[in-house]
Amino acid sequence: MTSMNASGDSQSLSIKPQLQHCFMAGLRFDTELEYLEEQGRWEPLCSEQDGTSIATAVQKKISLLVRINDLLRDAPQAVPETTVEWQSWLDEAGAQYQAKTLESSMHAMAQPLLKGLSSDGVMLVQLALPKEGKRWMLVTGVECEHSATRPPKLRSLLVFDPQVPGVWACGHNARVALPNNHKSDALGLQHTLCIYRTLDGGYLACTAQRIVAIQTMA
Repeated sequence: MTSMNASGDSQSLSIKPQLQHCFMAGLRFDTELEYLEEQGRWEPLCSEQDGTSIATAVQKKISLLVRINDLLRDAPQAVPETTVEWQSWLDEAGAQYQAKTLESSMHAMAQPLLKGLSSDGVMLVQLALPKEGKRWMLVTGVECEHSATRPPKLRSLLVFDPQVPGVWACGHNARVALPNNHKSDALGLQHTLCIYRTLDGGYLACTAQRIVAIQTMA
């Protein structure tokens, strides 16, 4: 239905913003979570094999995504703490990638995250959780609010937490829900209380310490 203004022009009724999930390139989850490896085959992201050394991983050309997931799952005590340490880890691995911290207000975070997820890199978030301390997780997707009149607005990070069991036919096993109010839009993630929710109903208050994008060097 449309209405007519005084000049005779038609005006469409306002359309409510729509929520949309966008996931990283090279990922599928119609059954278990799988990634597209260099030879064009789909492989399970979470294998039952023990962690692989960096040198062996490079020789086998194991996906950067798998190497990082194995690191987070099997050796959390060895996970880099800062972006500089992530870069050192990448250099040691012989990977031609660059680690960069995404620094932006919540209001402007959607676009760089969407760009990063569409690239051939890996996105990571470090959460500060009560009693559990800081923990890194893979950002496999985002939930954004899309409007015809405004840029996308970030509502949740869709994450794969290697310390939590995977979920069948799902690209994430937890989410980091962001506050939906105008006062929080101008704040950085470190200053905003978020909610970490597992898909079985568990939840914890948290803050996102940093988001790191690991992408191919230009």
